[in-house]
Amino acid sequence: MRISGGDLLRREIKTPKGNDTRPTSGVVRESIFNIIGNSVFDIRVLDLYSGSGAFGIEAISRGAASCVFAENEVLPLKCIEKNLKTLKIEDKTEILKKNLPDQIKTIFCRESFDLIFLDPPYSNNLLDKTLEEIRKTDLASDKTLIIAEHSKKEMPDSSFFELLQTRKYGKSLVSFFNCML
Repeated sequence: MRISGGDLLRREIKTPKGNDTRPTSGVVRESIFNIIGNSVFDIRVLDLYSGSGAFGIEAISRGAASCVFAENEVLPLKCIEKNLKTLKIEDKTEILKKNLPDQIKTIFCRESFDLIFLDPPYSNNLLDKTLEEIRKTDLASDKTLIIAEHSKKEMPDSSFFELLQTRKYGKSLVSFFNCML
């Protein structure tokens, strides 16, 4: 897998071995960043269910000021750490071992994130639980954009946040939310 844009364009990202993670494809990442455009420059990003860290790394490559990665599984955590070290971007990042969505409330932030990306395991009913937990915290403000990659079988409850749009990419959907605080 490779970075699709920015300073790290075409640099390789390692993915965890096995079938337990489903990294966001380069095509989907590129499409998301084409939609949000230059608004990624100098922002704070939270990447939940990070897997390989591809989304957050892509954000850093495209000019984000920082990214916090939250993941629970050991292999993905090691993979993210290795990717950040290889790409020499550790100074702009933080990795948290968190059992999501239950430990979202334990993520400390001095100010809310500008962009929150989440890609929970499909068909585990984690999408709405995660959105609800985000709503209960200070992680998002009325200016935060939330992007969720999810299964077609799992449509998000838009009572938590305002659903702006949903795009289809093969078997995946990507939904964009605005906070209504």
